[in-house]
Amino acid sequence: KVMKDPNSEGTLEDIDLQNELVTKIYADLNTTISHINSIEVIRRQLLDLKAMLKNSSSKKEFVQMVDKLENQFLEIEKQLIQLKITGTGQDGVRYQKMLVEKLRYLAANVQISDFKPADSYVEVYEILKGRLNSIAQKFEKLKTDDLSNTLDVLRNNKIEMIVTD
Repeated sequence: KVMKDPNSEGTLEDIDLQNELVTKIYADLNTTISHINSIEVIRRQLLDLKAMLKNSSSKKEFVQMVDKLENQFLEIEKQLIQLKITGTGQDGVRYQKMLVEKLRYLAANVQISDFKPADSYVEVYEILKGRLNSIAQKFEKLKTDDLSNTLDVLRNNKIEMIVTD
């Protein structure tokens, strides 16, 4: 049960609205992180496959096909999370925040006080939600179309080793 701070000027309705928005943001943040984890698993396997193909008598076109696919997954991942962050120095101001950082920042700001979320927070959430949906569609299409097609070509040539889930 959510209880109101007796010293706060916010109402229970305001707190409920705030909690509702924060819950949506965290659900989207979890979805985003799930996509990132899936992409990283797939990319690692593609990188290993590429190294294996380079060290075998496989055709160069297979190496290029796997490399292209890995780069497509990387481009989607770059939209979800800033990969240049090292945790040291001025990374936070040098590199653009991506979707996961923006959702985390929004959630932190929405839950600062006991008031109804500002209209601008709701608008920003809707924009970020739209971006997440768009990126998720691209990710699913890449998995179901391009990855599947690449796996078929590799299987037809007796090369099989990518696991997607």
